[in-house]
Amino acid sequence: MEKRATHLALGAVAALSIGIGAVSTVNAAGSHNDRDVSLSNTRKAAGESAELPKKKTSAAHKSAHKTAPKAASAGKPKAITPKVLLSGTTLGSYFWDTGDSGNGDTGAPASGLPMQEGCFASPSWPMGTKGYIEYHGKKHNFFICDRGPGAPSHDGVMLDIDGITYAKLTGGEWDKPDVIGGDGQSGHIPVTYHVTHWGDGPGKGAPKPL
Repeated sequence: MEKRATHLALGAVAALSIGIGAVSTVNAAGSHNDRDVSLSNTRKAAGESAELPKKKTSAAHKSAHKTAPKAASAGKPKAITPKVLLSGTTLGSYFWDTGDSGNGDTGAPASGLPMQEGCFASPSWPMGTKGYIEYHGKKHNFFICDRGPGAPSHDGVMLDIDGITYAKLTGGEWDKPDVIGGDGQSGHIPVTYHVTHWGDGPGKGAPKPL
């Protein structure tokens, strides 16, 4: 009888301990939850967002991430075509001033420059005038360095072309002071002229006979 009473007493003590532990656990859990609710309320009161703040992108940052301009082409730069000041058509003859009266010349070019490829004579254009002529799809640059032709200019021959250039345009061979072969054996070829620069002095405009 005493043993049974003792066991009952021990059982009651154990039950009481378990009950106290359970209450303690509930209180601890409640305290933890209460702390979370309190912290959340505090944040809300302070105006804090529950979400993580978004990063702001500055204008400088955006600018730094703009698409970089494409690199310039590594190819050759385009040639600049000079502005044409005057164009027209005329007949062209050829000459070569050797200074020794060869080929009917009158000596050195009137400009004082030595006779050379690209040196043309005009009856009226100012010395130093520059441009290019076209003949059957071929082009060649010129500068005015002499006066001429003389009498032929009254028959519409307004350009005297140096022998080297004349040979290249007509497919002939240059055998100083003559052009041999080619399609310009008549001595006069129809050319289109383009003036891109005027020299100093009077005579600008359509060519006039000498």
